[in-house]
Amino acid sequence: MSKSVNIVVYFDSPNAMGYPFDERNYFLSYQGFGELCKKRGVNFYIVRGKKSYLGKMKFYGGWKFAGKKLAAVRESIKADVIYVKGADLRTEEGAVRVNHQELMEICADKLKTYKLFKKYMIKTYPINKNNWRKALKKIKTKKVVVKPEMGMEGRGIVVAGKNKFNFSRLDRAYAPFLAQEFIDCSAGIPGIVKSRHDLRLYIFNGKVRLAEYRQPKRGSCLANIAQGGSLTVLPVLKVPKWAIKFVGTIDKHFKKFSPRIYTIDLMYAYGRPYLVELNSRPGLPFKGWSYYDEFHRHIFETLMSALR
Repeated sequence: MSKSVNIVVYFDSPNAMGYPFDERNYFLSYQGFGELCKKRGVNFYIVRGKKSYLGKMKFYGGWKFAGKKLAAVRESIKADVIYVKGADLRTEEGAVRVNHQELMEICADKLKTYKLFKKYMIKTYPINKNNWRKALKKIKTKKVVVKPEMGMEGRGIVVAGKNKFNFSRLDRAYAPFLAQEFIDCSAGIPGIVKSRHDLRLYIFNGKVRLAEYRQPKRGSCLANIAQGGSLTVLPVLKVPKWAIKFVGTIDKHFKKFSPRIYTIDLMYAYGRPYLVELNSRPGLPFKGWSYYDEFHRHIFETLMSALR
């Protein structure tokens, strides 16, 4: 490699050990990714906060891994590709980044996701303190799922009987909200899981490279790991053909955003798959997970594909 390449990962929190490094396992995973970059002859930097961006792929400073610790970088950093793991960074047209801003907005905003993919999703309605009763009359299931329009990790989600729900009980810190019909996926996925589930497919440049299914803890409907759910890695060769076809149906809308890394969460119910949500900022794997090295490799190769 004639020229040294700089991969830069961006987070919103301006603090060196802010999210996601406040979770030790994520810190170790990014450290491991940095080691992979070093082995491949590529520099890896951490940059934080939208104020750090100077324009034209430059940041005023940041951090790099020095062994098991972070070392501050005082001079400006010129990125060759930016791995955007925060929501606040705004770059000019032509900046080399993964993911593209528009793709990230579609994935982050569940209402935008629904407007684009309503054919593949359960009925969804925006609600507020004035219209929630009217919206709930449109819900055909006995249970209603209310979730933040911009939420993540299952935070702020409420699953309740439609007749018992009251908007005033919601935590307004998570507003605005959406109301959805309840998907009864308790019959599982044929040949894979026999109960409630959330099948997550990791998409790298349009291809399913990794997969897993998550199950809620006893008495819960939320399969998110942050909400106590369990995770089981599913070998890609065991991903059902209908799921691979479903990915192609969704990904055709994103081909213009290349390179791209995102996940598709789906549930299988009533004889068909339902898109639950998209995530353009999936967390890195923890050490000890079976696909730890593979996941890192797919991220690295996808970021490097931006430079070809």
